Amino acid sequence: MAEMWAAFLSSPVRRQDAGRGLTAHDLTRRKPGSQQHSRILTRSVQSPRVEPLQEPGFASQRIRELVTAVDIARVALAAAEIELERERRRLTFWPAQTTAHGEDPLPVDRGDVPRVRPRIAVAGSVATDHLMQYSGRFADQFSRHQFFEKGLDRHVFAIRATEIAVRRGGIAANICFGMGCLGLRPLLLSAVGDDFEEYRSWLEYHGVDTRYVYVNRNSLTSRFDIVMDEDFMQMATFYEGATLDEANIGLGPIITELGNLDLVLVTSSSTEAMLRHTREAKQLGIPFAADPSQRLREGMLNPEQLRDLVSGAAYLLCNNYEKALIEQTTRWSPDEVLDKVGVRVTTQASKGVLIEQFNRLPIRVPAASVRKLADPTGVGDAFRAGFFTGLFWGLSLERSAQTGCALAALKLETVGTQEYAVSRYDLVKKLETVYGDAAAEEIIHRAEWSDR
Repeated sequence: MAEMWAAFLSSPVRRQDAGRGLTAHDLTRRKPGSQQHSRILTRSVQSPRVEPLQEPGFASQRIRELVTAVDIARVALAAAEIELERERRRLTFWPAQTTAHGEDPLPVDRGDVPRVRPRIAVAGSVATDHLMQYSGRFADQFSRHQFFEKGLDRHVFAIRATEIAVRRGGIAANICFGMGCLGLRPLLLSAVGDDFEEYRSWLEYHGVDTRYVYVNRNSLTSRFDIVMDEDFMQMATFYEGATLDEANIGLGPIITELGNLDLVLVTSSSTEAMLRHTREAKQLGIPFAADPSQRLREGMLNPEQLRDLVSGAAYLLCNNYEKALIEQTTRWSPDEVLDKVGVRVTTQASKGVLIEQFNRLPIRVPAASVRKLADPTGVGDAFRAGFFTGLFWGLSLERSAQTGCALAALKLETVGTQEYAVSRYDLVKKLETVYGDAAAEEIIHRAEWSDR
């Protein structure tokens, strides 16, 4: 009897999944944590049914139940091993408390602390971009019509577009797309219209969490019309559409459901939404990044509103023009601005990026080289995606900016804001070419994402 029992325990217990026989020994023959092991484990957990034994009277029903329990325990143990291995490999870190005097809001290293994938929320616009090409120079047209001498009311300024393309866009959606391609799972906080479902599927496929997007069934998603000339100068109009409803999204319910957010990136949207997200982040103690960009350029923020959006930010993102506007509108000096934020990141087009902190030496990162300039639309969004992903990989500010510049270069080589492809090889190769072997090696060891 003992021999029969030993033979029974050592025999394969067959499972069925989608018509395929699977034995419990399949789990033990694969190394825990391997891709094959994970796939087998998934099938096993989904269908923990044991076929009736083929030999009647071979063992009692009680013995069969015990064997089933042992087999399920093996599966649970293997699942725990896989999850433990995943946790060991994750080297992302909790943000430190932001101070106005230069402590890194996201430090480079805080020890090998295992943790789950970081939760970053990106609040802002989702839009469709209508991109048109003008085969001429805007400067020539302005000179010819002499707008400022004769007055706009006496002239109709018209140009003939030679090409048009309709693409997915919106600042927050573009940033989330880049982060998703690099392996993060960003939360998109935005308001859209009844025409969003196809766009939602696209973002979800590329790793974006859209569960908190507010849908207004009586409106349309925002629209951005851009005309670009042969000098890559742009003229644009923006239809806000459902974006005005973004102020209906609060951070409190999200925190209640998820437990915590590591960072909230507040990008250009309706003024009410930007102020709400910023104030709630401060009240809840969530580090936030201020990126007023388009709203600032449109002159839609008064001094008090802009001070509220900037003061206390872990990061302030702008370009040279926006940097001057911030200082002019808030009436703060450059040092006063730095005293009120953790890190100011200023993009400088072909000159690269300037990173400043209060009472610290600035960091200058040159722009990454571009093989062929195809389309500058959304390049700042791509930089932000790469920069913040680098921080959550545990990289320094300089390395993170280099990652952002490399991703921005890949975007510049592609027409459209979400049409560029990101692979581990392309990103590492770009970093190696521009910033050297050390940068590429650090990305290889720190980064974790799946090529899409």
